[in-house]
Amino acid sequence: MKVLITAPSLKEKDNVSGISTLVANIIRLSSNDYVHFRAGRRDGAGKGAKWIASQPRMVRDFRKTIDRERPDIIHLNTSFSRLAMLRDAVLVRAAAGKGVPIVLHIHGGPFFLKDEPGPVLRRCVAAMVKYSAEMIVLSEQERDVLARRHLREGANVLANAVPMNESVERSAEKSPRSIIYFGRLNREKGLDRIVEACRGLIEREIPFRFNAYGAGPDAESFLREMRAVCGEKFEFCGVADGQSKWQALAENDVFLLPSDHEGLPIALLEAMAAGCVPVVRRNDAIAAAVEQGVAGFVVDIKNRDEIVERLAYLLDEGRDLSAMRRSARETIAERYSFENYLARLDEIYGKALNR
Repeated sequence: MKVLITAPSLKEKDNVSGISTLVANIIRLSSNDYVHFRAGRRDGAGKGAKWIASQPRMVRDFRKTIDRERPDIIHLNTSFSRLAMLRDAVLVRAAAGKGVPIVLHIHGGPFFLKDEPGPVLRRCVAAMVKYSAEMIVLSEQERDVLARRHLREGANVLANAVPMNESVERSAEKSPRSIIYFGRLNREKGLDRIVEACRGLIEREIPFRFNAYGAGPDAESFLREMRAVCGEKFEFCGVADGQSKWQALAENDVFLLPSDHEGLPIALLEAMAAGCVPVVRRNDAIAAAVEQGVAGFVVDIKNRDEIVERLAYLLDEGRDLSAMRRSARETIAERYSFENYLARLDEIYGKALNR
């Protein structure tokens, strides 16, 4: 089966993106014939006149790619964020007249569970719903929201997954224990909450190290604030990809992601596969992956004291974390295996073809 699939650049050095990581794994590990069409800006690229002028060309290139490659399925990855919705509604319309079934894959976003989209964005959703043969969401909660807000019943629930066998053996534990942030450096990922959580740990005189990996539009201000608050406790390690990513996760103890909105972050699943204990925002998809107090902690991101308390618990070197690490790894191996993910994805493609 030939599948035309959209995503930002698949090079992790170009884009710190869970969608990019997922799509790269799909292309690499599936038996289908995938053609990648790049949709999305590289990290650091602006949104000015040059970017706006490039959008009609991208739509033309998309149509030409469909005509040239003659795919059986178009797998269009999107998130319900403003620019992605505007872009992908146009791409869906551009593809709709080509007679190729479209599978729309929604990866969370602020206008899905958190904010109500306004009239323009609702029209974007209406177009995507109208022209998609099948839709994929990350949780039953998202499926219900899609049905209630946008009148699309029967979306396919497919939680994200990671290739467990690529994780590496954990390094020997160091003192003090370390927290890792791994992902895109923009404010909606909860960067301000991370700064405040570290301030709270320092106020309580709790030893820790903090290692940050990633890139993004708010990198400079975040690094400046973390260095001011944490001093030598903080280290920025740049972008890690491939084996260096898995090594970085295996060398840290706690994974922190108190973001404004998430579906089911690939970085979270990778961290759990590497034996990091997560402290992450509470939503249905994440709570299903992180059994509270067993494989990690889900928290109210508006409650700084709760975040600090969970971190302090995990940073206590007198507490054995081996059972939580093991539970995190087993959760990924048993419920988020990439082999099962690919099999389910093929089922969804089959449904789209049958329509």
